[in-house]
Amino acid sequence: MNTQDLDVLIVDDSRDAADSLTTLMTLQGHRAQAAYSGQEAIAAVARSRPLCVLLDVHMPDMDGLALVHALREQCGENLVLIAVTGSDADDELAAEVFALVDYHFTKPVSAEALAKVLSA
Repeated sequence: MNTQDLDVLIVDDSRDAADSLTTLMTLQGHRAQAAYSGQEAIAAVARSRPLCVLLDVHMPDMDGLALVHALREQCGENLVLIAVTGSDADDELAAEVFALVDYHFTKPVSAEALAKVLSA
């Protein structure tokens, strides 16, 4: 797989966080877009079928756990899911999400660590 030019969707209810990661992914040579809610993410995945989704764990209306279940139902294991959270290690929701995704990071996400995962 080419480590550049991947389709990546970033999902975060914080527009600044989503837009920052989108910019980072674009600067790393990927086609990236942002979604600001779980529902927007589901619609974006149906439209563009990205290879990878970076998703926030704590979002209103549809949290990361519900989004992971919806995306796995929609795409199966063909979608690489990466959870991102600012929560500490004792967060029960984060732990549940981490058990279901392919990779997970704590905010702020290191550009190098993210590049390494996307090249795998």
